[in-house]
Amino acid sequence: MIDQEHGPIGPESVHAMVAATAGTGCSPWVRVPSIDEPATKSALDAGAEGIMFPLITTAESAAECVALTRYPPEGRRGFGPFVGHSR
Repeated sequence: MIDQEHGPIGPESVHAMVAATAGTGCSPWVRVPSIDEPATKSALDAGAEGIMFPLITTAESAAECVALTRYPPEGRRGFGPFVGHSR
């Protein structure tokens, strides 16, 4: 797990860390700092295979987290076909 909540890890470092798992049996997951749309999209665009959201305490916040990781119509994740994924 790449922990952005408890460490000074920016998007460039997330990208490099995810890329470092290529060719291994490691599944790169990113713990984003909060329920944050830009951080979530950036981690997924970098090739994260999973997202961990901290401090989820309600069904509404859980639904918001799911929406950030899914494409419409089920969610709000944007489609970016020109992003070079790490993996």
